[in-house]
Amino acid sequence: MQRYGTIDELNRVWDTAFWGHTLYDWDDVVLPNLLSEHFEYDRTQFQGITLDYKRFNSESILQCYRMEYDAVKSVTPDIPVTTNLMGSYKGLDYQMWANYMDVVSWDNYPANEDSPASIAMDHDLMRGIKGGAPFLLMEQTPSVTNWLPYNALSAIRGKHARSSHSNILPHTHWKCAMR
Repeated sequence: MQRYGTIDELNRVWDTAFWGHTLYDWDDVVLPNLLSEHFEYDRTQFQGITLDYKRFNSESILQCYRMEYDAVKSVTPDIPVTTNLMGSYKGLDYQMWANYMDVVSWDNYPANEDSPASIAMDHDLMRGIKGGAPFLLMEQTPSVTNWLPYNALSAIRGKHARSSHSNILPHTHWKCAMR
């Protein structure tokens, strides 16, 4: 309601007349899911509501992070504050988040089928969202995770981080034993 003011403006911006999606009351606005306009987990017939929901979700989580950031800075103003990002995860607007992170950090857990180029792209994305500043590789493991039986590219992953200008690689994650 705040963003659009009236239901008519919402209908105009979302182009709800297409395929008869016109909304007549604010109560008609529902979360995008398989019970509404989504026909698969992340595929929809109704892009306006999906895009706005993703923006709302990212902005809401960012507000929570900013409250935590401000609380930490009020006690220790000189230490850098960050949070873990997740590669090319589409659920957060990383460009917006980067404005409120002292250093970008992320968790690198690619799937075994991910190519070295895809992994390098994620590292470069992390470097790019702060205008080319080095980033912190917060987490990765050369060992198993709870969702993969093994990590096929563990050695390559860290080398990509170093070549992509990561500030810090977690030493303990390089020394994990393979199962």
